[in-house]
Amino acid sequence: MKAIRIAAVIVLFPVATLFADGVGGAFWGGQHNAYPWESEDSPIFSTTRDELDYVGGMGYGISRDGTVAGGFGVGYSASDEDGGGVSGGFGGFITGHRIVDRPVNLLGLLYVGVGGIRDSRTLESEARGGVFAVLVEGNLELSVPLMFFHPTFYAGYQVITSVGDGGLGEQFLSYSPTLGFRMLFGDQ
Repeated sequence: MKAIRIAAVIVLFPVATLFADGVGGAFWGGQHNAYPWESEDSPIFSTTRDELDYVGGMGYGISRDGTVAGGFGVGYSASDEDGGGVSGGFGGFITGHRIVDRPVNLLGLLYVGVGGIRDSRTLESEARGGVFAVLVEGNLELSVPLMFFHPTFYAGYQVITSVGDGGLGEQFLSYSPTLGFRMLFGDQ
């Protein structure tokens, strides 16, 4: 009887994935901080200090009513000419809603994660060694479903802030619009 259950799982799992509504894959992007109308002394849309590049992996499922739920992991880096810079990583959940379904997919997503970040350029000793931080990013994601893969472009706004001693943003604060690309696989 146990062998029949195992065989059923082995046979039905690939078939079930054909009817799944969700995707997973890799993404990379960066914060875009150079705005000609914004002075370095009084930033409006971003910190203008941190040009962070990031790479990660993610996956989510989509319910019949369009609700999105999933998770992600991401690593950040920004190197200076002298070898210093910012590095960190976050893991968390994805939630949102599918706005348009086919011929292109449009989703509104919110990424919320916890992790750590360090900034070797700062004078704050805590941030030089690394601090506990949270990440929040809201974005719109536009994908073109081609067979089983989806070239996906996104634009949004991201905030990374330290938490703990000194309150929010005391040791590290980065906020910026984001642009990026994801290569997702699955049925969306």
